[in-house]
Amino acid sequence: MFAGTASVVGQLLHYCQDSSCADLPSGSLTYLSVGGGAIVLFALGQAPLEAVAEIRTRPSEKPATVHLDPGDLMVFDHGLGSGRFLVDLVCRWRTSEARWRFGVDVA
Repeated sequence: MFAGTASVVGQLLHYCQDSSCADLPSGSLTYLSVGGGAIVLFALGQAPLEAVAEIRTRPSEKPATVHLDPGDLMVFDHGLGSGRFLVDLVCRWRTSEARWRFGVDVA
């Protein structure tokens, strides 16, 4: 995830290839500081068929979702007020899917 000149690597939480899936434990999350109204970019090696950003303040909370235009570089105009948020990027390809978690601290 990129915002301005700052970047952070997301934590891989879930991955499926064909019918084999793995859930990985989440660890300590590094938060990316972004300004209000800043545009955030997700960068992937291979463009997915579908991409969704899920936004919440706590892991147990039901997320708000934003459908992204799939690509190897995806723009996420968060429109969030100040605070700390968890952003899960969920991507699906033809035979696989993955979920990464990012922390965003909006000033």
